[in-house]
Amino acid sequence: MQPHLLASAMPALLPLVLAAVDDPSYAVQRSAHLALQHCATAVPQALAAQRALLLDTSRRLAIGCAESAAETAFPAAVSVVLVRDGTCAGCWSQLQSTCAWGRRVG
Repeated sequence: MQPHLLASAMPALLPLVLAAVDDPSYAVQRSAHLALQHCATAVPQALAAQRALLLDTSRRLAIGCAESAAETAFPAAVSVVLVRDGTCAGCWSQLQSTCAWGRRVG
C-alpha cells in the first residue's frame, strides 16, 4: 500500500492492528506484528498521536510475548520504538537488556 493511502487509513487501521496484537491466536498475533512493523516504518508520522499507547504495546511485545511469537514481536517492538521520536534511549536500553520472552540477556 502506498504511504499516503496507509497514512489516511491509519485512524481506522491502528485500533484493529492493536487489537490483533492481543488475539489468542499466534497466527493472528504474528500478522498483527508484521502490520505494526510495516506501519511504523512506512508512515511513522501517522503514529505520532499514539506515542504512549505504542510505547506500552512495544514493551509488552518485547517483554511479555510467547516464544513462538518472538520472531515477529521483537522486530515490531523495535520498529515502533525507533520511530516513536527518533530513538528513545531509556526504552531502547530496556528492550536491549531483555529478550523477547522475558529472560535477561547478557
